[in-house]
Amino acid sequence: MPKHLNLVSSTLLCILIATKSFGGDLTVDIFGLRNNNGDVHIALYDNPDAFPSSDKMLREVQKPIINRQVKHRFVDLKPGNYALATYHDENGNDSFDTNFLGLPIEGYAFSNDAKVFLGPPSFLEAQINVTPYSSKIQIRMGY
Repeated sequence: MPKHLNLVSSTLLCILIATKSFGGDLTVDIFGLRNNNGDVHIALYDNPDAFPSSDKMLREVQKPIINRQVKHRFVDLKPGNYALATYHDENGNDSFDTNFLGLPIEGYAFSNDAKVFLGPPSFLEAQINVTPYSSKIQIRMGY
């Protein structure tokens, strides 16, 4: 193969690799926090059987609160169905605190604003779809 064709082929291959998107991004906006104390934990799940276990998430982040809001972008996600669980760790002890009856004393929420009734929602109720492009969701923190 002539040298100039080899150079052109190599250049085109580099351009294709550099511009190829391997997954979609998911931007999560959490609002409705009652104060700026502590931080917010966000757990991302792709497995219905794992949701919302505290040790079986796909990814987990801990974010500071600014103006009673939190924003995070999960990058390079394989297109498909996901669910999120989040809580407001007001006292910064890295734990979701409950009272002596086991009822939450810190804020929590799920994607799709899935509701809690005698336990957490199902993956299907909290399910969101991530495309190969950019997706964006909002979650209202509940107390």
